[in-house]
Amino acid sequence: MKELKPLGITAGILAVFAVAGSLFTQTSFWSFLTLGFAIWFYIVLPGYMILMHTSLASFQKIIIGSAISTAIVPVILYGMDIINIPLSRVFIAIVILIISVISYFKK
Repeated sequence: MKELKPLGITAGILAVFAVAGSLFTQTSFWSFLTLGFAIWFYIVLPGYMILMHTSLASFQKIIIGSAISTAIVPVILYGMDIINIPLSRVFIAIVILIISVISYFKK
């Protein structure tokens, strides 16, 4: 579980940004929190899980993993759209979870 601690720290940082954003703008706290969770779930989580079994430092895994998941997830979803698999919010979340779980358990 020690390797999952950076994911919690990243989620906490995004939550702090949500609080700060809601204090200094007219937008609601829940809108910022939803955006922060979407960034964490779509960009940070899959990339970190893909790089989890490498010898990189935790912050390097988050930074490089964010770039990797920004590249991989849309390509996978585009491929599914090409073969006429209907994409919905729930299906996209399931695909991201499948990518993350498979990456977590592979060595």
